[in-house]
Amino acid sequence: MGSVQASEQGELTLPSTEISAEQASQPYRSTTAVTATKTDIPLKDVPQTVDVVPAELIKDRNITTLQGALKNVPGVSQDAGDGQRDQFVIRGFSALNDMYLDGMRDDAYYFRDLSNIDRVEVLKGPSSVLYGRGSSGGLINRVTKKPEANPVQQLSIMGSTEGQRRTEMDLGGANDNDSIRVRLTGALEDSDGFRDRYFLERQAFAPSIQFNIDPDTTLTLQADYLHDKRLADTGLPAYGGHPVDADIDTYYGSRDAKDQNYVETTVKGSTVTLDRTLSDSLSLHSALRAYDSDVTRKYVTFGTVNTTTNKVSINRAARYKEESGVFWQNELKHVFEIGPFSHEALYGVEVGYQDRKDKGLTLRNVATYDVFNPQLIDFPEIPGNTAANPDADTHISIAGLYLQDLITITPEWKLMIGGRFDRLATKRSDDGTADMDLERTDNTFSPRIGLVYEPVDWVSLYATYSRSFQPMADNGELRRNSDELDPEETVNKEVGAKFDINDRLSATVSVFDMTRTGILMDDPADTRFSVDAGTQRTRGVEVSINGDLGNGWSTYAGYAWLKGEMIDSPVESIVGNTSPLTPKSSASVWLKKELGGGFYIAGGGRYEGERFTSPNNRVSLGSYTTAELAGGYRSEGYDVTLNVDNLFNREYFVSAKAGSDNSNYPGAPRSASLRVDYRF
Repeated sequence: MGSVQASEQGELTLPSTEISAEQASQPYRSTTAVTATKTDIPLKDVPQTVDVVPAELIKDRNITTLQGALKNVPGVSQDAGDGQRDQFVIRGFSALNDMYLDGMRDDAYYFRDLSNIDRVEVLKGPSSVLYGRGSSGGLINRVTKKPEANPVQQLSIMGSTEGQRRTEMDLGGANDNDSIRVRLTGALEDSDGFRDRYFLERQAFAPSIQFNIDPDTTLTLQADYLHDKRLADTGLPAYGGHPVDADIDTYYGSRDAKDQNYVETTVKGSTVTLDRTLSDSLSLHSALRAYDSDVTRKYVTFGTVNTTTNKVSINRAARYKEESGVFWQNELKHVFEIGPFSHEALYGVEVGYQDRKDKGLTLRNVATYDVFNPQLIDFPEIPGNTAANPDADTHISIAGLYLQDLITITPEWKLMIGGRFDRLATKRSDDGTADMDLERTDNTFSPRIGLVYEPVDWVSLYATYSRSFQPMADNGELRRNSDELDPEETVNKEVGAKFDINDRLSATVSVFDMTRTGILMDDPADTRFSVDAGTQRTRGVEVSINGDLGNGWSTYAGYAWLKGEMIDSPVESIVGNTSPLTPKSSASVWLKKELGGGFYIAGGGRYEGERFTSPNNRVSLGSYTTAELAGGYRSEGYDVTLNVDNLFNREYFVSAKAGSDNSNYPGAPRSASLRVDYRF
């Protein structure tokens, strides 16, 4: 898509949706990302690091999960997410609540499916200037597949040596005069895995319809449904400063896992989007999204690991969550000139609310297992009179006003400024053991300023400053002393360079310094209160390169060097320690070679350095390197994609639950996956 351009008369030329043959032949390369500015400003003009995982890479790697999509993005690590949700660490900071769908908040706890996703965009650094609360290290936005004028008729079948069994569909088209477009995507999955007792049952459907009311007005209606039931996997406990040296398939839950240890999630959403050109210089984007989520989770937690007897105690737990919300965004894009300066401005307002119910139950010491070779038993039921913690109802309401302006000072110099004012009000009533009835309101302002210098057409240099906030209520939780505590604040200072080489290959180099203050933790003396945990800082360098290398070669590669640490804390023992799940070095590369006649080969690898599971740095996940190999065939009627992951069958740990030493997750062993796409 082209960028919004202003003519000498100040007229607005909207971006074209047509894709030229030249653009289509640029594998793995993206020149725009709507997440960055909520406009089609070219990435080279954005004073911020943005990584785009394009549809072609997702397809070439047989990716069906968000974890798989982000494997090649520098500076992003996987958090285990309690075995119940997608969760990531970006530049050393948790991105638990920084998930978005088409620019709308999507922070419910679940594993997302990619059957209705066109691409994934990762915006690095604080982004409250456009998105409000959260986004300390960055945010992740999934961009959905939309109805198209050209017919789409595809059925896909996928299987793997680890027991994956999955089918997908993608159907759509338009009427004769292109006034109505429709699309339906879906997926059915019934899979096994390498972990003992693992199972996955998933159904996903996403219908959409678009009305081209007139040349200036488009109305799009979308719905999405996901049901996901899988093993509630807590991973492996720690033993002697590392994950226990047991077989990687070792499971510590109930013998009857499908009935006693599972997480079952149902998520339903609907979005209405209106896009209208109001004049030569003004366009309106209005989006309304409603969703609800229901989660039942029956799982285990680890108690004490006795290194003398080699025994670990097992607790049985249950969590029931219901969540619903509505968000409404209205944005006006304005292109104009004042004197010698041209402006591409965005004015926005967002309102919304979220309601959450959360109930937790725990029955301690239901079993004692050998830490190296657990002999599984059936668990007793949790008694009906067990005290709940929590047993809470939470209501969050938000209102935000924001402004962004890209000012072209000269053809070489551009200035981006912006700010957002947010009001976030939270009410929480907990009838569980905490016995609290609390309220809190936060009023915050989040600024951004960035300068871009383009000495030549294919190089842009930038410097930026931004600030974000994350209130205690971001997770819907409050403590008795909430009114006495300021929101967490993250400040990012960043410089970088972007290169577009021969309109085929893009590269970004960034150097940044991020500081997060006001971090809160439960008071060890009374968990109904919070205390200041200190200040966290990440300094780092990121490099990414993607696109066409020439002679049929293309690549998607990245490197990150991160120094994440606690630089101040009342807990003196963690000062100077490495931030959880933050490797000092990580790198990935994916190379593809077109062989002609529709055939290709591809391969790559990923390296991730040592990571610690919690701020105390007592448990380490060692470094690892894995390799992948792939090949395929593309034709007009069908595609075949074959991938081999973890080619050399390395044993490693891919993630853990940040902040916990006893939930460590092994990576999958060598496996092959085959996907066939049939078009009719």
